[in-house]
Amino acid sequence: MVKQVSTEATIQDGGRFGHLRLGFTEGGAADPLSMKLANLLVNNLPETAGIEIAYGGLVLESALDCWISVTGASCDLFVNDVPVEMACRHTIRTGDLIRVGQCHHGVYSFLAISGGVDSPAVLGSRSTVAREHLGGISGRPLRNGDRIPIDKSAFFTPRSSNFPEPISEGCLRTNYSHLTLRILPGFDYEDFDPAAVSQLLYSDFKVTGASNRMAIQLKGPVVSTGITQVWSEGTCYGCLQIPGNGQPLVLLNDRQTIGGYPKFGAITPADCIRLAQSRPGCTVNFELVPLEQAERLQWLSCHYQDTLLSALGAL
Repeated sequence: MVKQVSTEATIQDGGRFGHLRLGFTEGGAADPLSMKLANLLVNNLPETAGIEIAYGGLVLESALDCWISVTGASCDLFVNDVPVEMACRHTIRTGDLIRVGQCHHGVYSFLAISGGVDSPAVLGSRSTVAREHLGGISGRPLRNGDRIPIDKSAFFTPRSSNFPEPISEGCLRTNYSHLTLRILPGFDYEDFDPAAVSQLLYSDFKVTGASNRMAIQLKGPVVSTGITQVWSEGTCYGCLQIPGNGQPLVLLNDRQTIGGYPKFGAITPADCIRLAQSRPGCTVNFELVPLEQAERLQWLSCHYQDTLLSALGAL
């Protein structure tokens, strides 16, 4: 049961795919690797639903014996007010209090529970997208008093795991103060004013406090695209849009599926994850990359993830 939630916490899994044509975005964990590592620690399948917590601040009371693990953004973690390590499997007994406290680095932490969250699946996913009132607990972030259903059919025993614990901190998301975001030119790129292209590629922008799971909002020099009319068209994960105020925004998991702002291009998925974990004040700049390089970067990111999960016994 949720005893206290001071920031936003939502049920998330690997995401809801194949329904963009119906206007439903995918949602899913903002940091997929952290989700998979947390699930690995408690013997779940990699994309099993758990709880994603923004900036810490969640207290749960367990109604069953289980394992838990917390990965992603670095937080203080307590079981019955006793400090415990992140990225490590912990045995929880009925009545125990789990507290995810102050978040020191990053934004999103992922709490996995053995068996996984067993809320109703909607269009093949349990992920919460609050704007669309889909998934999770009544399609919204968690509230005090919520009871989170857990799949109790999963095998549980309090024995130790078969791989080293905790997972090295080098595998977890760290604090970012500056990011270079690799971007693939998009449909509207050739229509951008050359001065706007130069501004985007040779200026620094800062992540603002208005950022969330829908989009990372940036602040910097005003970018005047020179584009006066744009048809509403499909968006994608990582889409870099320039709204009327000239301040760029990068669309993430809970984005709208169509949009009418000029689209400069799309940030590579690996850079989007790092951006999602970046706090307000982090500076970013953009680097234009051709399709071949973007594909290589994505392959390297997937290969690193697969190699890590394989080494830990997940694949």
